[in-house]
Amino acid sequence: MMPDSTRELLGDIRKNVRKNIDTTSNSINHIVTFQDLDKLPVKLCLFSLFMQLEHEILRLLEYSGFVEKYLSLLSQKRYNKALELCRMKYGDKENLYSILQCTNFTDKKTIIRKSPNIFRQLPFRSKTELDSFFCLYIT
Repeated sequence: MMPDSTRELLGDIRKNVRKNIDTTSNSINHIVTFQDLDKLPVKLCLFSLFMQLEHEILRLLEYSGFVEKYLSLLSQKRYNKALELCRMKYGDKENLYSILQCTNFTDKKTIIRKSPNIFRQLPFRSKTELDSFFCLYIT
C-alpha cells in the first residue's frame, strides 16, 4: 500500500501545476517567468520535491517485498548499470535493496509504469498521464 504522504505529495504537485490560471473568474492569480525558475530558491525547492518523491517511491518499492520482481522489470542494460554502481558504492555488501537504491529516477518510473499493483495506487488515470508527469514520453 502506498504511504499517504506519497499520494498527497503527488496529488499536490499535480494540483499546483494545473492552477496557474483561474479560468472561472477570468483572472490571472500569478505569473511565473523563466527568470523566476532560474532563481536559487526555486531550484532548491524543485530539487527537494524530486528528492522527496524519489525517496517515497523507493520506500514504496522496498516495503512491498517484491524488490527482485521490480528489478526484473528494468532492461538488462539498466539493471547492469545499477548493479555496477552498487558494486562501486557497497562492494561485496550488495543485495537487492542496495541495487534498487542505485537505480535512477527514470528507472523507478519504469518500474512504476510496468507494475500494475503499484500504478493503481498512484493518482494517475492513465500511463500517458504518468509519462507526462515525469516528462518522459515512451513510444
